[in-house]
Formats: sequence, structure tokens, C-alpha cells
Amino acid sequence: MRGTLILALLLLVYKAARIGLYGRDAYGALRATVALRDDGDLDTADLVQAQGHLAMIRRAVSGVDRELSLFYPLLRAAVYAPWIGPTIAALPDFMAAGRSSLDLAQTSLGLLVAAGDPTRDTPLPELLIHAVSQNPAPLAAELAELEAILQRIQPSQLLSPLTTPVAQAQTGLTLANAGMEFAPFLPQLLGFTRPQVYLLLVQNNQELRPTGGFISAVGTVTVDKGKISGLNFVDSYDIARNDVDHPWAPLPMQRYMQIELIFLRDANWSPDFPTTAQLARSLYAQDAGVQVDGVVSVDLHAVELFIGALEPLIVEGVDEPITRDNLIPQIQQMWDRPPTTDATLDTDFTAWLEQRKSFIPLMTKAALDRVESGRANPLALAEAAASALAIRSVQVWMADANTAKLLQNKGWDGRLRPQPGADYLALVDTNMGYNKVDAVLSRRIHYQLVWPEGADARGEATVAVTYRHPVRVENVVCSSKSEYGEVYTDMIERCYFDYVRLYVPLGSELISIQGVTEDSVTSQPGERGTQVLAGYFVLEPGRQHTVTFRYRLPATITRDDYQLVVQRQSGTRPLPLEISAQGITHTTTLSEGIMGWTPTPAQP
Repeated sequence: MRGTLILALLLLVYKAARIGLYGRDAYGALRATVALRDDGDLDTADLVQAQGHLAMIRRAVSGVDRELSLFYPLLRAAVYAPWIGPTIAALPDFMAAGRSSLDLAQTSLGLLVAAGDPTRDTPLPELLIHAVSQNPAPLAAELAELEAILQRIQPSQLLSPLTTPVAQAQTGLTLANAGMEFAPFLPQLLGFTRPQVYLLLVQNNQELRPTGGFISAVGTVTVDKGKISGLNFVDSYDIARNDVDHPWAPLPMQRYMQIELIFLRDANWSPDFPTTAQLARSLYAQDAGVQVDGVVSVDLHAVELFIGALEPLIVEGVDEPITRDNLIPQIQQMWDRPPTTDATLDTDFTAWLEQRKSFIPLMTKAALDRVESGRANPLALAEAAASALAIRSVQVWMADANTAKLLQNKGWDGRLRPQPGADYLALVDTNMGYNKVDAVLSRRIHYQLVWPEGADARGEATVAVTYRHPVRVENVVCSSKSEYGEVYTDMIERCYFDYVRLYVPLGSELISIQGVTEDSVTSQPGERGTQVLAGYFVLEPGRQHTVTFRYRLPATITRDDYQLVVQRQSGTRPLPLEISAQGITHTTTLSEGIMGWTPTPAQP
């Protein structure tokens, strides 16, 4: 027994010594690599040296891995130990991720060296972008391998200091892998072929419109050779020429909002973002004289996510640092008292009106300054971007057909996404009351599908949408007139004027809509091969209201292989949802942009 312990101790000493030698080699190579970076003005010869240093670090890490491999089965068995056990069990995967990360760095350096031209003074980021665009396969393979390794780790089971960084790394790698498909188009998208101009639609989802919110502000960002060379924001009301023709507004906007013509601020009548984006691009070219290369929408949910990745954010003229938790009240306060003027709605209406949205460029500048100064966590930003794209708080359309197709395939372009042969459900609300009631309004849906007897019987669907306005107001008078309150929150304490649309499979036959004014009911074909059932209602503060749709599904949807696709409107909160079909009830909350559901009997 004593001999066994002595041998084990000698083995541990030997392993520790070997690991120490490898650590010394890695440390020396790392210091040499950092020295190259700190010297600046890296050229091809420096990159070749860096390759050598990285190769040494990679050999050292592989050596440590070999020395520890004998203990890996024991380490993995620690997963059942409390507290630190899962972290110890993940050490082999962390080692594998380290090796894979070094492989990724070596591949990137190899692409840079291969693309380098000693006769040209080309910045390294530009060089890498061009290299990757011409040969993305090696980098894509390394990214995919690293992602697969990290996905084996459960961040929630790790020690708390590791939980967030590992989760962010997983999300960032998933986004990077998805983004590698755009590699061939990066030189164009980043302005290396010619400067690119993108239109930014800032949507206030507290005043809900079909693509996520009222277009409160409009910006353009110019990207030239990978850098932002111009960023400008204006009030959406400022993009309006009266000396040129504009399209007629949809009939519901004419009837309930007294809007006769479509200007850019009201361009998002369609919930299908590519449809809206192309109209916005056309209107902006007509009214501002600028032809943009793409359109991006951003709503308050997205701003919350990005502020969370950058917090605390110091904004010029704002006393308190902005965080994700205080963002909304801070925005409301900056609207009431703009940081660029002492004027308020009561003291100087004209000056206040001109400056009430000045916080948008101020916040954007503060965020960009933080990123460009290197004081931002790239993993946190990647996680925010991935989340915003998943819930359609950020939607992107590009004029280039190839890029637009990739965005569509990734589900990042915000389009309606009915699936062939599947049932489809998408609730789309349009706040027609010139107010901010959507800041507090809640919704929930109950969907019930029955199949009447008979071989040719079509499924009959009932969709009950329940709205709740939680704010109680005494002696309320409902008025849809466009007017400001004394403060921002006054516009929340108003009646909700809603034009509700339900997007269902094309060919569905409307039976009835209850809970809307009788003369507002319509059924007509919609975007992307859908049928649109619609109506109008008014909800008073402190009350609850239910709109019930009844319709027959088209004959192409049968009980055999039945599947339902539900898509949540961008700009809305996670949607409570109860589905009953085929004798099965499923209750969930739709937090992503879209979900599919197949009624499968519960296993005994």
C-alpha cells in the first residue's frame, strides 16, 4: 500500500514538473506575441513570427493536455460532486476549447500571411476580411469545431464567475458561425468596394406598429473601408417632402387615424419587414435624395439588450449612468426634459419639440465611443445581437439579392414565415391612438382547433386574444386625437385604439370576429401567402377585452401530419399561448420570434 502511494506521489510530481515546463514555454511565447502586438505597425514578417510563437503555445497546451489525460476519467466523474464538481468535470472540455482556440488563431494568422503584400500598407482587419472572403472554409471549420466543444459545457452548472463568460462565448460562436456564410460578401457590406449607406429605423414599441413600433427616428450610417464614416439621426417627421407624390395610406389608416398619404414615419404598415424595408428605402430616396444599400430596424427591446452589454453607459448631459434596468425611465425622463436644452413642453414648446428626441444620437454616440475605445465586452455584444435577431427586435434587409437571401435563410430579415402545408398563426396589432399604451398592455392567445366529422371536413379554428390594460384612470374619455401629455407617462394612461390582424393560412374562410366593431371586419389575402382577418376595437384603461376569431382552415391542411407555426409580432413582449388540437393542450410562452408545434400524445 505504501509503495503504491509513493508511486502515485512520484507520478504527480513528474506530471507537475512536465506541466511546469510546458507552462514556462507557453508563457515565454505569449510574452513574445504580446511584445509584437505592442510594437505596432505589424508587417508580414511580424505575422510570420507570431505564427511561430502561437505554434509553440499550441505545442505547450497539447503537452499539458497529454500530461493531464490520464486523470480525465476521474475529473469527469466529479460531475456528481456538489458545488465545484461540474466545473472540475468540464476541465477536459476547457482544455479542448483552448487547443481549438489556438488552432483558430493560427488559421487566422495563416490567412493574413497568405494574403499579405509587403508592397502595400493594408490594415490587418481589412487584410483579414479580404482573406476570409476569398477562402472562408478553413476559418469556418475551426469556428464550428470550437463551437461544438463549448456546447458540451453546461454554463449553468459551473462556478458563478464562469457561467456568464461561457454562455456568452457559446452564443458568440453560434452567431460567428452563422455569420461566416456572409464572408464572401463582407468586402461589399463593409464598404471596401464602395462606401455603403444603411438606413436605420428606430421603432418605439411602446406605440406598437406592425414591424415593431412607430418609426420615431431615422438614421443613416455610412460604412467606408470597415469604419463608420458617417452617422446621422433625425426626427422621422423631418423626412417628408410635400412637393412629390406619396402612396395612398391603407384604408384602415385613412379611416381610423386620418392619415391619407404614407410618409416614412408610417411606412411599416406591413408586418413583413422586407416589404416595409423596400417601401422605406423608396420613400427615403424620394424624400431625402439618398439611395441606401440596406435597411435595419431597432426597437427598445434591442436597445435594452445592447445597453445591458455596455452598461454603465455615460451619456453627455445625463446625470445618471444608463443601465439596462433604468433605460426605459431614463428615456421617458430625457423625452420630458431633453439633455440638449432647458426647454420643456410647458416652458418652450417649440424648442422642446425640436429636441425631444435628441437623446437618440447622444446615446448612439456614447455606445459607439465605448465600443471603438475597446472598453466593450465583445462576447456580451455578440450575445445581445444574437438575442435581438432571434426575437426580431433587430431586423435587417439588404438590397443585394445574395445577402438578402442569406438573411432570409437565417431568419434575420423579419419576414412573415408561414410554412407550406402547415397551419399558421401571427397576431399583428397596430396602435392607432397616437399614444404609448403598449408600454403596459399585455396579451395572451388561446387557440383551439377541432375537426368536424366527415372525410372532407375542414378544421375549424377559434382564436381568442385577450388584452389587458392594467392602468386605472378615473373619468376616462377615449380620444384618438394626436396630442402630447404634460409628461411622457400621460400617454400611457389612455385608451387603446387597436386595429388587430390575424395572419392565417391562405384560403382560410372567415366565420366571424367578435369583440371588434361590426363594420371593421375584413378577410383578404395577405403577404407571403397568407389570409388576413382583421377588425378594430377600443379598450379603456383598467379593463380587459377579448377578440375572438372563428374560421375554417383550407382543405390543404389536414389532421394527418398536422403542424402549427406561431410567429410573434416584433416589438411585443413574450406571448402567453395555449394551444388545443387533436385532443392535446399545450401551454407555453413564446419568447422567441417563431415556434413550431406538433400535437404529440404524452408518453405513459
